[in-house]
Order: sequence, then structure tokens, then C-alpha cells
Amino acid sequence: MEKWQPNLVLASIFAALGVLCLVFLPAYSYGPMLFAYPLVYIAISPSIQLPTLDRLGDVSYGTYLYGWPVEQVVNHALGQYSTWWTVFGLSLPITLLLGWLSWHLLEKHALRLKRISFLQRQPVSP
Repeated sequence: MEKWQPNLVLASIFAALGVLCLVFLPAYSYGPMLFAYPLVYIAISPSIQLPTLDRLGDVSYGTYLYGWPVEQVVNHALGQYSTWWTVFGLSLPITLLLGWLSWHLLEKHALRLKRISFLQRQPVSP
């Protein structure tokens, strides 16, 4: 079975349309979705090598957990000055920091306890 590869021309077209929507139609709520395909292209393209972030730990679950609450707090704090790009721009670094802290202070240790607990289990005889 052939592996699907993203198309650079299509990614470029969607990126250009996304920029045009942001500039000329900022109220168009579906405009940011035009950046989805270019992001997929960047993420899975073999010609683009993104730096690995393994040394930071696995921040994905913490980012998932804290992303929405942080966005809501930032949105509330900004009040009438709240736009999606300001909420995103302020929320992302805070959420990544919380995800990093969650990994290093909680999740990593919890997974170690799970492994120890699994090794200490005795088989159940019928």
C-alpha cells in the first residue's frame, strides 16, 4: 500500500488563502481552518526536519488537559480585547509550561508507580 504524501502546491494555496482571509476577512470564523493542510504538510513532510522536543518530556497530555481552561481564563481576563489570535498567543506558552510542569511533577512519577505496581503483582491461581 502506498503511503500518502502531502502536496506542496496545495499546502501553499491553502496557506495563501488563509493569509488572505486573515487580512481581508478577519471576522470569517472558518479562515484559520485553511492553515490545517499546511500544518499537516509541515508535520509529515520528509523534506522538512523539525527539531525534536524529546528532551522536554511528554507535554502532550498536560497540554491537552490545561489548554481549554487556560484559554478560558485568558479570554475572560482580556474581556472586550479578546480576539482568537491574542487568546491563542497568550495561552500557548502558559499551557506548554503547565504541560511541562505536569509531566515532570506528576505524570512521570505516576507512570513509574504504575510500573512498580505491575511488577509486584502475583499471578492469580484458579
